Amino acid sequence: MLNKGFTLSEALLVIIILSTFYFLQTSLSQDDSIHKNLLAKNISNDLLQLQADSLLYREKSCFKRNDLIAQYPICFTNKGNINLSQTIQIVNSNLKITIFLGAGSHEIK
Repeated sequence: MLNKGFTLSEALLVIIILSTFYFLQTSLSQDDSIHKNLLAKNISNDLLQLQADSLLYREKSCFKRNDLIAQYPICFTNKGNINLSQTIQIVNSNLKITIFLGAGSHEIK
């Protein structure tokens, strides 16, 4: 009589290996999404700080970062307003920041 099949220990070993790969893959993707969200929050905080500085010192100030793809420079007037609305892409991310005309409010998508 021929033995055709797997023992219980072999099947459990395969399940353990596959579940380990799945766990590692999901934990790495969660770390990446947490990093992207922190980066977006940091950029948002930098924008708010720049707006506050332009109001405080009553001078035009522009936002410059290497991790943003923007068509035009992001500049606040001496009254804390923005003259040009635009959507900015964050490098190596699918997140976008939309800056609205006027009061300089923005949203992260």
